Amino acid sequence: MLLTTQELNHIVSNLIQNAIEAVRDSGMGKRMIEVHVSVAQCICEFSIRDSGLGFSDDVLNQLRSGEVVTTKINGNGVGTKVARNLLTDVGGTIQFGNSRNGGAETFVQIPVSG
Repeated sequence: MLLTTQELNHIVSNLIQNAIEAVRDSGMGKRMIEVHVSVAQCICEFSIRDSGLGFSDDVLNQLRSGEVVTTKINGNGVGTKVARNLLTDVGGTIQFGNSRNGGAETFVQIPVSG
């Protein structure tokens, strides 16, 4: 089973929107979002790194345990939860962390047809 175009769009747009909001809300001077994509051996990998404040330990623990979590006033955390469920349904993964240089990192692996 593979992701539909609509499902893939939801995952990517949600994660990039989260990064945009983190950078915008950080109040930091330099604003940066990096997206890296690679495909090898029927696995598409992409990562998104931003220059925001990064994830607190509490938020990281909640994300890693699959809980619905948000750090935004108007957010509800459902977008990330839906992304995780879509990825899990097709054998993909999503991981969250903080960059050594500050900011958040999200890593996604998605099986693709050979």
